Amino acid sequence: MPNLERIHWFLREDCNLERCAYCFGPLPGNEVSPERDAQLARVLVENGVKEVILGGGEPTLARNLEEVLRILKDGGVYVSLHTNGLLLTDERLERWEGLIDDIALPIDAVDRNIQRQLRGEGFMGVFDNLMEWANKINSKGIEMGWHTVFTAVNSGEAPAIYPMINEQRFKYWRVYEYNSDLARQAWSRVEELSEREKLENLGTPEKGGTDCLLADFLRMEERMAQFGDSRIQFVARKDGRKEPYAFLTNSGRVNFYAWYSGDRWRMLGDISRDGFREVERKWGEIKEMNEYDEDERIEADMEMPFWVRLRDGSGCPDEEEALLPEYEPEVERLANLWQERNG
Repeated sequence: MPNLERIHWFLREDCNLERCAYCFGPLPGNEVSPERDAQLARVLVENGVKEVILGGGEPTLARNLEEVLRILKDGGVYVSLHTNGLLLTDERLERWEGLIDDIALPIDAVDRNIQRQLRGEGFMGVFDNLMEWANKINSKGIEMGWHTVFTAVNSGEAPAIYPMINEQRFKYWRVYEYNSDLARQAWSRVEELSEREKLENLGTPEKGGTDCLLADFLRMEERMAQFGDSRIQFVARKDGRKEPYAFLTNSGRVNFYAWYSGDRWRMLGDISRDGFREVERKWGEIKEMNEYDEDERIEADMEMPFWVRLRDGSGCPDEEEALLPEYEPEVERLANLWQERNG
């Protein structure tokens, strides 16, 4: 049975930015006591969790962040802090030295207008000083990471981002395909989706889906491969190179998300009420696909672009008839790229 060794912890549900255009983090709820945070950190250590990614919300809002960091590091846990950077200070970096293994900052564009559109005006002060913060983080012996959400708005920005972030040493740059299902789930509770829809190109049948967001994502991954830099990691929604996500909330609830989950979070259990081992058991069942039937995966597969399904024979006759001849070569090329990527 696989062990649950890597946890994404929503350390805080609230955030000091307006909700970013692609955000799928939890909506703010009741603040959990610092004692509760410390208790959860000890549970993770005692049960052999090896890596914790602290996010949110905005994790640096946690009143007892350094206590949580110390508990995790004293337990030998690899700690990654994913922050928007608004609360970074020289003094905090001094205190975090030796307590954090890597800090990941967001960058979605070099173009200021595009970056503002995706993260809002409140982020622009950090944006203007990203390289300075990267230098300071490196100087404390903390690894530097970057993350980018790939949307239809910033789909051409990666070639300009790379030389910018490469000015300073970094451990990884992860480019995540925009997940409209999770964003839709979050935004449907607070406002209309009309402004969010433009983040995703759905593609058209006559072009065989070669104009969808995933196609652009795959082409950009191919283009960025020319740099031969293994630190650049493109992460697709359906990605055979990554395991499903386990998200811990401050209530102790552990939720599961994988590519076939659609807009549904699934609860594995509560590590305080059910015990960590029971949650880990359910995690193992899901990873081995014993928890959910094959129909769920088939349904998710059928929502993928035509060229993704071309090689396994699940393309529909109607889709083949709708495809215009001039797009057939690109459909074949993307199908080959996808097959090489995911095996």
